[in-house]
This record gives sequence, C-alpha cells and structure tokens, in this order.
Amino acid sequence: MKYKVISRLGDGSYGSVYLAINLMTKANVAMKKINKIKENEVDDMEIKNEIDILKKLDHPNTAKILEFYSTPKAYYIVTDYCSCGELYNQIKHEYNENQLAVLFYQLFSALTYLHTNNIVHRDLKLENILISEIEKDKKTGKKYFWIKIIDFGTAKIFEKNKKEKAIVGSSYYIAPEVLQKAYNEKCDTWSAGVILYMLIVGRAPFDGADDEEIIENIKKGKFNAKHKKLVASSNEVQDLVKKLLEVNVNKRLSAQEALKHPWFKKFDAKSLYKNIEEEKIKMYLMRLRKYEIYSKFQQMVLAFIVHNIPYSEESKDILKIFRLFNTNDDGKLSKKELYSGLITYFNHAEIDNEIDGIFLLLDGANHGFLEYEEFLRACLDQKMVCSDEHLVYAFNFFDKDNTGRISVEKIMAIFVDDNVSEEVFRSIFNEIDQNQDGEIDFAEFKDMMTGN
Repeated sequence: MKYKVISRLGDGSYGSVYLAINLMTKANVAMKKINKIKENEVDDMEIKNEIDILKKLDHPNTAKILEFYSTPKAYYIVTDYCSCGELYNQIKHEYNENQLAVLFYQLFSALTYLHTNNIVHRDLKLENILISEIEKDKKTGKKYFWIKIIDFGTAKIFEKNKKEKAIVGSSYYIAPEVLQKAYNEKCDTWSAGVILYMLIVGRAPFDGADDEEIIENIKKGKFNAKHKKLVASSNEVQDLVKKLLEVNVNKRLSAQEALKHPWFKKFDAKSLYKNIEEEKIKMYLMRLRKYEIYSKFQQMVLAFIVHNIPYSEESKDILKIFRLFNTNDDGKLSKKELYSGLITYFNHAEIDNEIDGIFLLLDGANHGFLEYEEFLRACLDQKMVCSDEHLVYAFNFFDKDNTGRISVEKIMAIFVDDNVSEEVFRSIFNEIDQNQDGEIDFAEFKDMMTGN
C-alpha cells in the first residue's frame, strides 16, 4: 500500500478513521478502515453503497474519495483530509452571525447538491462536518470556516415521492418523521436546524436525561425558542431555525429554499467568495478560455491528476470563482452561469463567439453542466498539473503490475464505468503509441500529456 498511517482520528460509521500520508505525493489523507468481521453479501452491499455515493460526489463541501482498497481482512476508503477538525469542537466558542451565515450557506449548498442528486445523508451532525480551512477576511480580519460533510456510511440514494423507513441517525439530530419510519431528504434540513441552534445557543434544542427522553422531546417538536442567546440573535436567524425545526415536513424548508432565506442576504453569506483580487480572477479565466485537450484519454488523465493532487492556493481561488459564478448555489455550473460570469470580466462579443466551444470542451461527462473539478482543471496552471511528479504518479496508477508500460486493457479495467468503448481507446492508443507495439511507456505517456 502506498500510504503510511500516522495516527488514529476517531470512529466513523462501520469503522475507524486514520490520518495517513500518501508516500508519493506527500499529501495527508483520511483513511477509513472497515474490518471484515464476516464475509457476506449484506456487509459488501453496505460498503459498496458508501463507495458508490462518494464516487458520485463533486462538490466543494463534500468529502471526495481518492481510492478504495479491499484486503482479505479489511476495506480501506481513502478521502481528502480536513486539518482543522470537527465542527463539534467549535460549539463552546461564540461566533457572530456573519460567520455562521457563511458556514451554513456552504452547508445548504452541499445539501442542495446531494438532494438534487437524490442522495440523503441521514446522519448529519456536528461530528460529521469537518473544517477544511480557516480563512481570514482581508478587509475585516474575521475568521471564516470552509467545511466538508463527511461519513456517507448511512447515506442512501432515494426515490422522489417515496418515503424511507429505516431509522438511521444520531439521537440529538434525528428528525421526528424518521422516528415514525416515513421520511424523505428533508430529514437532513431538520438536522441542519439542530446544528444551527446548537452553534447559537451552545446546547441541543431537544435535550433530555437519556436517549429515550430526548426522542420524546423530538417527537413533540417543542424547543426553547426563548433561550436568551437565540432571542439576542437577529429576527432572521430565529425565523430560519423555526422553519428548519418544523415538525410538519411539508412546511419545513428544503435545502434549496433555505439558501434563499433573508438571513443569508442580510449577513452577506457569499462574502468569503469575494475574497480574491480581480486580476487573479482574470488570469484563471484566461486559462479556462485557452484550455485544450487532444483526446478522451488525456481528459481522463487530467481529471485523475486534479482529483488527487493536494489543494493549492490556486485551487482555493478557483473555488471562490466557481461559487461566485454558481448563482443558484446547486454546486453545478450551467452554460448560462458560466457565460454571465465570463462577460463580467471580458469583451461581450468575444465570449459570445467562444461560450459554446468552451462549454462543450469542459463538460467532459456531457451532463449539460460543469461540475466543480471540470471547472477547476481548466483554470489551473497546466504546466503545474502536468509536472513530471504528477505524471509519474498518474502513470504508476495506471501501470498496476509495475511493468513500466500501459496497455489498452489496463486502461479499460480502470475506466470501466466511463462507458468508453474499447474501439475508442484503441484508436486513441494508436495515436499515442509511437512504435505501434500496443502499449505505451512513460515517454509516450508524457508526450501525450504535454502536447509534444
């Protein structure tokens, strides 16, 4: 294994989580180890469920899966590492509403993304929200949190208009309809309301001497709306808490509705995304306008590298641009949003001529929208992305048996889920394979990636 375990971080659903280091990239990662107590179909399905959900995610505020391993004794899920700890550790601190609005705007953006992709988390709590970075506003000096939702072990793909029945969740955060075994994705917005209340007040809205008493209080849906800390807060946040902790699911706010709540506008929830100079924005967007790829394979390799390399200062800047352009905050960039963003900084006529080509090139998955990493890899410095170090890392990933050569069969085995035919790959290989031996070595691989 190419990872070295450094320390134990804690427990997640079904297993323990460790801090590890990628020995090649030197990047810190989180490694979840799930022991194989028994080999049976149910266990495999539960693990596969978490893997399948993580593979679908491409949102700045959700954990991203890097690799998955299975050994005779355990499963290993490798995800990105958040160095600033759990949001739970911040509950004793007091934060102003602007700071909270920035945080919860990210949270509801992530939930909107999950729910529009038919994913319900089902165990949203302070411990499952990690702080990936703490950033100071350049004007005010105030601290703001960048966050990520983690632990999708109990998450599920749901069907619209179909109620879920399994009771899943943690006692303080669980929604009343979950206890009634008839719920939908809005169980997550209830949990978000609990978290918001806790960060304002410093304690859970539904408390009790034991789990049984807590559950009974949740079923009643009555919380202390007159707590002095909540009353001292703005009318807008009091209203938001009330509309999230609404027992009637039909009246409760969805994640997308929550994003439009007046509280976020009043406290400028997007202020953190504006924390970047205009000249930098133009530089990144010029890269995007000049972005080129020459083959489907090259596109896949770039996607792999960008997904796995540690985030840089450039990545953080590009994330802010993505969030500014993504005006409906669903974590997906439409052609209209991209166009509106570009004409803010460049000549209207030029962008009119370019937008269709740019969007077609960037939308590698043909979704009809751009996901975050599709936007990111076009804005990054391509020389940095295709450095020798990154290319060696990518080549070794594809060269699973360490022969120093990559065949069509090796590539097909890795990209089996991308619905690209063997015929397409063979035609790509014929262009790359300079000596026409059916395989490519590192020199041929590098030439392909650098355009030589």
